[in-house]
Amino acid sequence: MNDFSLGIHALVSGPLVWDVELLNDALSSTVVDQELLFEILVDRSANDLWRLTIEYKFKYGEDLSVKIRDKIIGKNEQMFLITLNSQRPPDTTPLDYAKVDYDILALYQAGQAKVGTDEKVFFEILLTRSRPHLTAVVSGYGAKYRSLTKVIKSEFSGSMRDCLLFAVEGVKPKRDRQGIWRDAKLIDKAM
Repeated sequence: MNDFSLGIHALVSGPLVWDVELLNDALSSTVVDQELLFEILVDRSANDLWRLTIEYKFKYGEDLSVKIRDKIIGKNEQMFLITLNSQRPPDTTPLDYAKVDYDILALYQAGQAKVGTDEKVFFEILLTRSRPHLTAVVSGYGAKYRSLTKVIKSEFSGSMRDCLLFAVEGVKPKRDRQGIWRDAKLIDKAM
């Protein structure tokens, strides 16, 4: 299919079915397209993730989390499964500043404060919290320690680094806090 045909197919299919087809394409190739996976899965509400898994099972007869386990190994598998199974609270949930402070300290202790990195702490916080919570964590971490973006760049590599940066860039307080700036940069990069 050429680009025009793909565009028409995406419009006719609708966003849910199109995202499910892209997920299947990313997981069906010999080399898993992890960038496409995190662009689809990260920054979604719990309801959106639930709909994606239901539609994936309906369309392909397989459980999405099982497919991820089969195709991805190690810490990257853990990262995607935490994202897929997250029960991210709605963005309208009131901010719990004690939890924000706890998350800032947990990220510091899991990264900068020690030799090596506890990736699971980064995954649990950056991939499962609401946007307002993450915005508060990102700005609070930067005010207390140093830029969380710089920490991620120094502590992680490859798909893990890109996925966590994708999550953080979408909630940066200097930007729109909805991922529009991040998405515009990705479109510009693609062109």
